[in-house]
Amino acid sequence: MRSLLHGGPPGPAGPLFPLGAALPPAAAPTPEIAAGVLRPGMARAAGRTADTAVSYAAMLRLAGLDIDVSDPVSGARELVEEGVFLYGGPEELAARIRHCFASGIDEVVLNTSGVTQVHGFGEAVADLRDILAELSPNCATPGQVRRRRAAMARAALGARTPATTTVSERAISAQGSRIGL
Repeated sequence: MRSLLHGGPPGPAGPLFPLGAALPPAAAPTPEIAAGVLRPGMARAAGRTADTAVSYAAMLRLAGLDIDVSDPVSGARELVEEGVFLYGGPEELAARIRHCFASGIDEVVLNTSGVTQVHGFGEAVADLRDILAELSPNCATPGQVRRRRAAMARAALGARTPATTTVSERAISAQGSRIGL
C-alpha cells in the first residue's frame, strides 16, 4: 500500500488477491496508513507497517457502547445487542441492512470470513449472493444511480427520459463492491 500511495508499483501479488493496479499521481499530501488493532498480534503488525493504529474499543466507547477489552465475551454481546454486528439469514440480514441505511448509515461491510473458515469459499460467495439478491430491489446500484442522474439531467434539459431501469447480474455484483466485502 505504501508503495502505491507514493506512486510506485504494488507489492508482490498474493495467492488469493493479486493486485495489478496503480494509483494516479495526486497533488494532495500522501495519506497516512492506518491499521485496525484488536489484539496484541495486530498491534505488532500495525507497528511494523502502519503510520497509526486504530483502537476499535476506544472508538466504540466514544460511541456510547460499554466495551471492556478485559471481558471480550461481554464486549461481543454488547456489539450484537446494539446492532453493530449483524447476523442471521439473508432475509433477516437484508432487513437489518435496510434499517442501517434508513438510519443514515451509508456503508455496511459484509464479512463472510467465519462462513469461509467453517464452510468454505463457495458457501461464503453463495451467502453474499443471497444477501445481495434480498437487497437488490431496495438498494440502487452504482449503475442505477448514474442512469437516474443522467435521466434527471435529460429531464432538466427537456429530453425524453426512460421509464424503467433494469438490474442485471453484473449490477448486483457491482453493488457488492459498493457495500464492501
